[in-house]
Amino acid sequence: AQWVVAGHSKGGAVAARMANEHPDEMVALVLVGTSHPRDFTLGNSGLAITQVLGSRDPIASIAPEAHAYQFEGNLVQLSGRRARDPACGPC
Repeated sequence: AQWVVAGHSKGGAVAARMANEHPDEMVALVLVGTSHPRDFTLGNSGLAITQVLGSRDPIASIAPEAHAYQFEGNLVQLSGRRARDPACGPC
């Protein structure tokens, strides 16, 4: 079976590691709000990869140069306030 695997935050590290170690078992990878992978590249994995980042995420940088070395894929930026933003109130 071939899978689409997704990971959020530190789960992105787990999903990226799985993609790195078992690319033949996957067809796509979705990384949400994560700065992973940091210690290896998925550039030659052959997977369809999408990374979703928030415009105000203080950890998972939206800067394209922070992710360009890891893989070629879709980079989606969601704009808006972070949940911990004091200006956001109860959101």
